Amino acid sequence: MVDTLQIIRDTVYVTNNDLLDVVTKVDGFYMNAWNIATWTMFAILTLIGIVLPLLLNWRQEKEYKEDKKGFDKVVEELDEIKVWYVRMKPIIVQYENNRVESMIGIGFSLFDSYQSEGKTETEIKEKIKYFLEDKYGATEKESTAVIREIKRRWEQEKKDRAEK
Repeated sequence: MVDTLQIIRDTVYVTNNDLLDVVTKVDGFYMNAWNIATWTMFAILTLIGIVLPLLLNWRQEKEYKEDKKGFDKVVEELDEIKVWYVRMKPIIVQYENNRVESMIGIGFSLFDSYQSEGKTETEIKEKIKYFLEDKYGATEKESTAVIREIKRRWEQEKKDRAEK
């Protein structure tokens, strides 16, 4: 650097005071540039290290609040469904009981009719099962339970007739 300053002094014909003034100005220029670069890096690091996490946290909080509102709405709807179910349960049970009683009544009539035709018990059970499942929409479990109840009631009726 000293050689460069010597060349500048010799070409420009400057005195030592002028040379010191030039060096001071060059030094001031580089110091100013270095300060600007330092502050710029500080600002960028501050943005990345402090502001960015704060923005991300704010965004997450906003999403959390929206999700919580949606969740609370679903819970509220489930509570309404639960209240509806509690209110409707007796009606549903009554409907199912009426449906089962209706199936038993129809099955009992079929049992009586088929028995008077001289069909075997197995044939009667199959015909009643077919009717209940295919025509009445009963499940296999329901039709089996209905047939069992029909059989029980038929046996009870036979027993009652024999006692009279």
